[in-house]
Order: sequence, then C-alpha cells, then structure tokens
Amino acid sequence: IVYLRPNQLFDAGFMLSYAGVASIVYIEPVISDFLRPRYFKRSGGGKNIFEKLKEYVSKSVSITVAAWLGTMPLVASYFNIISPSAMLANLVAIPMLFFIMILAIFLAFTGQFGFLSAVSYCLAGSVGGALVILVDILRFVMGVPFSWVKISSPFFLSTLLFYLGILGLIVFYRKMKSKTLVIVFLLFSANIFLWNEVLKFPPQEITITFFDAGEADAAFIEFPDGRNMLIDGGLKDEKRKRDSGRTILANYFWKKGIRVIDCVVVTHPHADHLGGVLYVLENFRVNTAIVNGKYLRDPLRMGFCGDFLREVQKKKIALIEVKKGDLINGFSGMRFVVLNPSEKKFTNLNENSVVLKGITDKGNSVLFCGDIEQKAMTDMLKSKESFRADLVKVPHHGNGLGETSIMREFFCKTKAKDFVISNGDVKSIDKDLVEILKQLKASIYVTGFQGAVVIKERKGGFKLCKIFEINH
Repeated sequence: IVYLRPNQLFDAGFMLSYAGVASIVYIEPVISDFLRPRYFKRSGGGKNIFEKLKEYVSKSVSITVAAWLGTMPLVASYFNIISPSAMLANLVAIPMLFFIMILAIFLAFTGQFGFLSAVSYCLAGSVGGALVILVDILRFVMGVPFSWVKISSPFFLSTLLFYLGILGLIVFYRKMKSKTLVIVFLLFSANIFLWNEVLKFPPQEITITFFDAGEADAAFIEFPDGRNMLIDGGLKDEKRKRDSGRTILANYFWKKGIRVIDCVVVTHPHADHLGGVLYVLENFRVNTAIVNGKYLRDPLRMGFCGDFLREVQKKKIALIEVKKGDLINGFSGMRFVVLNPSEKKFTNLNENSVVLKGITDKGNSVLFCGDIEQKAMTDMLKSKESFRADLVKVPHHGNGLGETSIMREFFCKTKAKDFVISNGDVKSIDKDLVEILKQLKASIYVTGFQGAVVIKERKGGFKLCKIFEINH
C-alpha cells in the first residue's frame, strides 16, 4: 500500500489500523500475562465453563487495553482526545458487532429466496434492533463524566518517548516478568501527556491568525501574556451542515492546548460572523463578549442572536456593548480603539459592524473592518479618528463595498502595505478593489486561495509568518 501510495503512511486511518494490529500482536501478551495471574486462576486440568468465561474476559480486556495503549498517542494527535471509556465500549461493541455480523450474513443469504421472506424480515428487525441497542450503549458510555478528555496535540518527542517506552516494556518484561515494570510504564506514559499540557507556552510576540473559513470571517489574536481575542467565528449553516466553530476554530484551539478564550468580539450578527462563535461558547470557557448591541436584541432578528444571548447568560459571560471612541485595554502589548459603529443608525447590519484598530506598544497597527460598506467607510473618512494601519482585514470579503472612488480613498488613507481578504471564492472579489490594492503596491493575502494566514509582530512591523491549511 505504501509503495503504491506513499502518502497513505500519514493517513489517520492507515496509521491507526496498523498501530492497533501491532499493539494486539506485541503488547497484548504483556497485558494478558499481567492480568491473568492476578485476577484469574490457571486450571491444571480440563476447564469448566466458568474458567473458560474467565479466560475469555481476560483475553478481551487485554486485547482492548493493548489496542487502546498502542493507538492513544495517534488518537490524541489527530483528534485531540483521550478516551479511557473506549476500552469499556470496545468490550461491549466487539461481541455485539460479531453477533450483528452473523445475523447480517444470514440476512444476506435468506434475502435471495422469496419463500424465506418471513425469516429475512425477522433477521432484518433483529439486526436493526441490535444496532440501536449498540448505539444507545455507546452513547451512554461516552456520556459518563470524564469518559473522555480533550487534550492538546502531543509533541513529536512525547509520542516518540511513549512508543520507545512501549518497546522497552515489551523487551524487558519478557526477561524480567515484573508487574512493577508495567506500573512504572503506565505512570511514565501518564506523565508524558501531563507535561505535554504543562509545556504549552504562548507565543513570544503578538500573533494574528486569519482562518480560511470560506466566505466568512474569523481571526484570532494571541498575546505574549497568554491572553487571546477571537474576532468573529465564521459561518454556521445548518442546511449545508457547516460550522466553522466546530470544524476549524475548535480544532485549532484544542491542537494548541487553548481552553480559555479571554475575549470574543462579534462585529455584527450575521451567520458568517456570529454562527461559528456559538460552538466556541458552548465548548470553551469565554470570559468576555464584545458586541455593537444595536441589533443584537432586535426580536425580528433573534435566530443565532437569541442562541448567542442565551449562551452568554447561561455561562455568565461578561457582555460589553461598544461604540465609536471606546477603548479596549487589558491585553499585553496591544490596545484597541473602536472606530465603528458611530452614532448614526444604519439600516444595513454590515454598516454597523464593530471596526477595531489595534495598536501595539511598538507602534504597529492592524485594522479589523468587519463587513462595513460604502456608508460606514464614508462616515469614517469624515471622522477625525485616524484609521491608518500597517495591516488591514478588508471589509465584507472584498466585494460589495460600493463606489470605486470611496474604496480608493478609504484604502489609500489606511496607508497599509498588507491586506487580508477572508473569502473562499476568489472570483467573487471585486476587481476594482484588487486594482486599487495593486496600485498601492500592497501585498494581498486571500484565505480561500492561500489558506489560513498567520502574521506576527517582528522587528520592523507585522511579518507574514506562514500560510497553512486546517483540516475541516
């Protein structure tokens, strides 16, 4: 398989399959030998049914534990989860699946003959009923408190040490037959994952990540003191079963070991900005939520807004409404000025987007424009507030911004050299906008074309650090 398709070597399914089989072959004998003398008596003569049952249970437990141990680091790396309950679930699932498979084989056979239709009907009902029972049992097991734990992606060194520990356990246990050795290994492996969590440090410089969330907005700022800020959460579309909060943001946070979001900013209550925030509120501890507030409590627009407000109230999250001129402080190395919404009440939700200008202690600045369009841009152009910035998140995904002359004046006044456009459809970006940015000799980064964009504050200003894709 690897010879024909080398990339399969890094496929999660491929690695888990082979790790599981290798674990059963090499680790299971150690676990079996460790368990059997302690809990089950060997029989010198013939084995009665109770002894056979004991041996079956012992074998099942040792196989399950071996497979779980051997695949645990890979599951943690790919899915950011450790699930001790998987061992109990497998003890139930494997015998039941074997039983269901036997029934399914008989069903496939009887289904070929019309005169056995009554038998087929009974078998089909049995298979369906068994599957329902199995699913209910697995849901119950997974619902038990602490049945699974979310962890950050383990370091490569942690994973290497873990497997070296397994190798050492196999080699030395065969020679020493020491139960203490098994216990020492289990403590050793637990400490590896513990230190993996402890040794996750925040970046030394301000880091901004613009996620590839399609035609939606989601940006994340990490500060040197470990605090962070999420500006919008991308799209939630129940019809198309898309949720940026679940498939993009949560995966990113869990992989980096981020469990607390200090501040969530919702620029305006549209599904492509607010939608993904809901999953973050439900699954992470959020300390503060910042909104413009103008339309958030409008009964005609409850939808996601209602869900957002209920979750904020349920989790007792501090809710702050901001307007033009407000200051946001409390983050290491950066302060924020609110440039929109103004006192004017636009009927278009986009025009009332929260616009933030972040200014670092080193004098560098970044402008987050939400989805403002021509009216809000015109209002900002008339304002005395400076929105000059080194880095600009282009508003409204780079389209529908209004007259070319307004766009040119607005972006020229920013004097920025780097622009990020959050859009999954490159063809939908306004051609006039692209020409304007090219005339400014600016660098343009489009998330839908280049993937997530990571920018860090380095000596001399904000610098592109890397562009990467997040599996969603």
